[in-house]
Amino acid sequence: MSILIAEDNMAQRHYLREILEKEFPSHVPVFEAGDGEETVKIALDEKPDVCILDIQMPKLSGVKAARAIWRVTRAMRTSSSPRSAAQRW
Repeated sequence: MSILIAEDNMAQRHYLREILEKEFPSHVPVFEAGDGEETVKIALDEKPDVCILDIQMPKLSGVKAARAIWRVTRAMRTSSSPRSAAQRW
């Protein structure tokens, strides 16, 4: 299971990554994003199984980033062609 951590505070982001890697070593890879725009890009490129988003981030809030991700993935999940939908979403 892959995880995306979106947090603009680098210390908090690294601490959360450390905890996740220690407690859930099979949940790899762990991706990191420092702002909302980077979060959307990584989420759409890497398609992590779980996204942990900070609410207040630079460039795009966590809420707006989540909405942007959902807009794209909803379209992928509701596609009429089974081959056009992403395997994990």
